[in-house]
Amino acid sequence: MAGEFSRLTSEIAQTGEVKRRRDSSTQLRNMGFAQRRSLEKRGTLAQPAESKLTAQQLDSLHVGLNADDRSVRLNAITIAGDLGGATSVRALQANCEAGDLDIRLAAISSLGDIGGIESTSILTRLASDSDEDAEVRFAALTALEELAAKRITSGPDRRFDPAGDPSTTAGAVDKPNEFTQTSEALVRELCAIESDSSADDLLRLKAADIRGYLESGVT
Repeated sequence: MAGEFSRLTSEIAQTGEVKRRRDSSTQLRNMGFAQRRSLEKRGTLAQPAESKLTAQQLDSLHVGLNADDRSVRLNAITIAGDLGGATSVRALQANCEAGDLDIRLAAISSLGDIGGIESTSILTRLASDSDEDAEVRFAALTALEELAAKRITSGPDRRFDPAGDPSTTAGAVDKPNEFTQTSEALVRELCAIESDSSADDLLRLKAADIRGYLESGVT
């Protein structure tokens, strides 16, 4: 399997025949989906999902995230959500600014799959931008809602939960504070969306749901 991942990611990064790159990206997308154990988000609000690819494979995949061919690019974005990790976030963020709405929505979905503080911050900015397309804002809120609700089914991440295991490694000491700041910023933006009478009702309702998860202490 590892060898197949290497071959396909390498082919995605090539500048050769477009059809071959499309076929390889489609095959890898299908393999990535097959690796998923559920449709639940891979990461959490606090912690990004761990990548299932090597650094070299990720580098090749990230080339595909900037592909001129739309099909290759969309497949690479989906693959990043299924198999990527924290190092994929910046490349996905760039795709959130694309002129193609489908590319933007795919990138938002993959950021939600990876999760983590950086993804949460990006999604929060998109959701709270009143000048942004309503569909983009709704997609960002949906990703945040699914991340916020994840602990109901998966339980808290003990590396960040205050009641977690006291034997947590020293390397994570600063991250709870960073997550607290990110979470507080998210709540502020959610409150702003709820109080914005010009916002779509669906956006306001979804913002209220997410805030309810956050303030309940479940997340």
